[in-house]
Amino acid sequence: MTWTRLSDTFNDRPELLAVGRSARLLHVEALVWSNRLLTDGAVPRGALPRLTDSLELEADVAELVDAGLWEATETGYQLDWSDQETAEEVQARQEVRNERQRRYRHRKALHDQGDHSECDPRFCKAVTRYATSNGQRHEGGHDDRRVTPSRPGPSRPDPKGGTGTGPGQGRATARSARATRADARPAPPGVEPTFNVTEREDGTWLVDIGTPPEGDDD
Repeated sequence: MTWTRLSDTFNDRPELLAVGRSARLLHVEALVWSNRLLTDGAVPRGALPRLTDSLELEADVAELVDAGLWEATETGYQLDWSDQETAEEVQARQEVRNERQRRYRHRKALHDQGDHSECDPRFCKAVTRYATSNGQRHEGGHDDRRVTPSRPGPSRPDPKGGTGTGPGQGRATARSARATRADARPAPPGVEPTFNVTEREDGTWLVDIGTPPEGDDD
């Protein structure tokens, strides 16, 4: 669909004020007809009786030519086309719209068949979500960085208090710390302490501060 451009000052232009009401209406009718058929303002003489029912067609045409709104040509008349889109501009816009519709129908047909390679991840939940850290793209050309990555679920606690990432690991670490502090009690006064450092399986260190046995001179 095309549109005919008429500004708010269209009827106040001096060239239009110089012609009668019937001639102004004929000019608008010719603009609409030419826009619909993409003739860039060229109106053949034989088309005039088909686009208007003016009772004074010849007089109206003469007024428009005298006002400079129309120009006589070998086949008819050329309208002032300075305010309108050219046929080339209209066709280019239509081609873009048609191509967009073609891509949409193709993408929808693939989607209905279970092929989501060209689906937009913003609107299709079935699109496979690839890693987004390196900016990978889907086969359909969509940037995965628009997909919100899922959040990792919380780790379950290790029931044995092992090296898991849940609350069990925190309890195991606390127990190791308490055991280390308990084993690190200072020796009684006057007694030379001995140190024994042992690495545990969980990666912590056990420091044993003890006293020599009685009767041991070492």
